[in-house]
Order: sequence, then C-alpha cells, then structure tokens
Amino acid sequence: MHVNHGLMRKGESEQVIDVFKNQMDANLVYADATDRFLGKLVDVAEPVKLLYKDEVRVIGRELGLPENMVERQPFPGPGLGVPCLGAITRGHLEALREADAIVREEIDKAGLTIWQYFAVVPDFRATGVRDGKRAYDWPCIIRCINTVDVMTAEVPELDWALFKRITARITAEVPGICRVCYDLSPKPVGTVEWE
Repeated sequence: MHVNHGLMRKGESEQVIDVFKNQMDANLVYADATDRFLGKLVDVAEPVKLLYKDEVRVIGRELGLPENMVERQPFPGPGLGVPCLGAITRGHLEALREADAIVREEIDKAGLTIWQYFAVVPDFRATGVRDGKRAYDWPCIIRCINTVDVMTAEVPELDWALFKRITARITAEVPGICRVCYDLSPKPVGTVEWE
C-alpha cells in the first residue's frame, strides 16, 4: 500500500507507483491521505528515524528499489516536511513542491555536482509587487552544500545567470512566492536543513 501523505516532492508519488506497480508487478493500493495526514501531523512517527541515511540506502537496495530512488536527495529523508517551515498546509506545501522542483531541474540542467540542494519556504511573508499590486507572499530560500562527512559543509559558488534563471522561474511560475534568496551559511554554524 502506498499512502500519499502530501510531503513528497514533485513526481515522487508517481515514481513509487511506477516502480512497485508497473516495474515490480506488486499489487499496489494507492491512497491519498494528504488532508487527513496534515490534520494529524503531531502524531506521526518516522519508521526509520533511528537509522542513518547510508543504512536506509542499504535497505532500499535490498528491497530492489531503483538506484535513482535510493540515491535521491535526501534518502529516506522527511520529504518536504523539513523545508516547509512553520504551519504545514496544502498551499504552503504546493508552493514548496513547485519551487523545489525548479531548483532541482535548473541545477541538474546546469550539470553541477552538488552534494545536496533544495528549496526552503519559511512560514513568514515578504512584501513584493505582482501585476502592479502589493504582494504579501512567502520567500523561497535556496540551500546548496558540498560535504564529505556532513559534519562540516561548504556552500558552493553558483553562476549568477543560474540564480537569475531560478529566480525568474520561481517568481513567475509559483503562486505565493515573491522573493528568492540563497543561503550562504556553512556548517558549522548553520546546519544542512533549516528545521
């Protein structure tokens, strides 16, 4: 059974269905429990939270999951639950999901090798202007890091043209976001995630 809890990145639920139902010929039952799950988030426990990412990847490979699923960023990870700061609502998640997909697509298209990269949408608003009117929307923060051991991490210097493309796409394509920022904090002091 695959339960869509609403925290998956763009295309991930479809990938799970394709892998288990179409490629592995499993008798998969799909349930969309997004609204119910978001209403009860306080009672959720992550079943693999005591394992490190490399240990969960071993389990994924033993289950026969495709390498692109096992090696995705981050695996297993909390989906969009961590970079969706504050109140987790359907609108907030949708804005984050679309912004994150744009960040991933543009960095992949640029052919960059970055250890981890994602979008964060905090639960506060920023003033902007859209269609000649004041907008009071979320900012989107891009987080990119390179690391060897995850105990320390450096922020890569990205091309200005790439930032401009990402910003133009997010502000034009994602309703509810009016501003894009880049997190320059190394680890330490900042952690990888924003939680």
